[in-house]
Amino acid sequence: MSRFVANLRTLLNKHFVIREEEMGEQVISVWQAIGLDLSVERPLTIHLMLPSEESAMELAFRAEGLPAFFSANVGQTAQMNGMTTELTLTFLMLPEAEALDTLERLISAIGADLGAMADGWSADTAVTDASRAA
Repeated sequence: MSRFVANLRTLLNKHFVIREEEMGEQVISVWQAIGLDLSVERPLTIHLMLPSEESAMELAFRAEGLPAFFSANVGQTAQMNGMTTELTLTFLMLPEAEALDTLERLISAIGADLGAMADGWSADTAVTDASRAA
């Protein structure tokens, strides 16, 4: 287990009981299938749905203290199950299934009282391995 994942798990254990379904392996499989270099640290973004802009802004504020936090964006979306706002949180990290799962659980824990619902992951495919470019 990487130090990054260990730090996330420490934070997670303070806030949340681990759930059974894990999406990290599935996300990594898709990224491998499209040829994403998993050995390169890159911006990885989790997409979340929230009931209001205010709740999204609050969760973005809470996420700023998480390890590897990079940026947050709040935007309106078509209503889905009472959710009207999308929040994207981007972290600069290696694409690892365990890290994705742990980070998703941690964000769900710190956003549970705000009605946050995870809606998937995306990766910045423009990031390339600097050693290959040289």
